[in-house]
Amino acid sequence: MLICQKGYVAPAGKKGRGVYARKNLKVGEIIEVAPYIELPSADYYRCRDSVINEYRYEVKGRKCALGLGYTSLYNHSEESNADFTVNAKKRTITITAVRVIPHDQEITINYGYKLASN
Repeated sequence: MLICQKGYVAPAGKKGRGVYARKNLKVGEIIEVAPYIELPSADYYRCRDSVINEYRYEVKGRKCALGLGYTSLYNHSEESNADFTVNAKKRTITITAVRVIPHDQEITINYGYKLASN
């Protein structure tokens, strides 16, 4: 099991793994700030056609970001309890609670598009 201060990774059924609240989280609470690896624009379409597509974030200018820490393990929900922001200047991804998240509840984000399985 991977461990961080506010979340932990555990099985999430059909979704594989997910990130869960280690403690009760308040609205507006920053859950994680993690660096990312920026992949060059030339690799944009290669990312979309590979397994990396399931774990990447998009950065302005048709670039892909592979989030470090737990950022690439948060599962999608149309009714997410957290949100993310990508800071291209600092090359970080910040996950913030948008609703109260009880201890041991899965932390989810909205990827910004509908998943094929939804």
